[in-house]
Amino acid sequence: MRTERIIKSDIIWAYIQAQDLGESTDTRKATYDSVQKMNLQDVVDFQKKWIKGRNYTYCILGDEKELDMVKLGTYGPIQKLTQEDIFGY
Repeated sequence: MRTERIIKSDIIWAYIQAQDLGESTDTRKATYDSVQKMNLQDVVDFQKKWIKGRNYTYCILGDEKELDMVKLGTYGPIQKLTQEDIFGY
């Protein structure tokens, strides 16, 4: 975060994006300043509040013969899609 830079035409796009979010300043500065004050307990609390217990959907692309379907099944039900399901033809 410390060395991240917005350069060239990305400056304009970053400004437009901030405007779309209703911000008048670069939110990365506030984020960087707040992260400097964080400790491990803050990270644990964030994980418990925003990540723990959420459901996720994974998209796995590959040759079915080369994938360990049993292992993938441990994450949840598997739904196989055809090209028609994905692209509509």
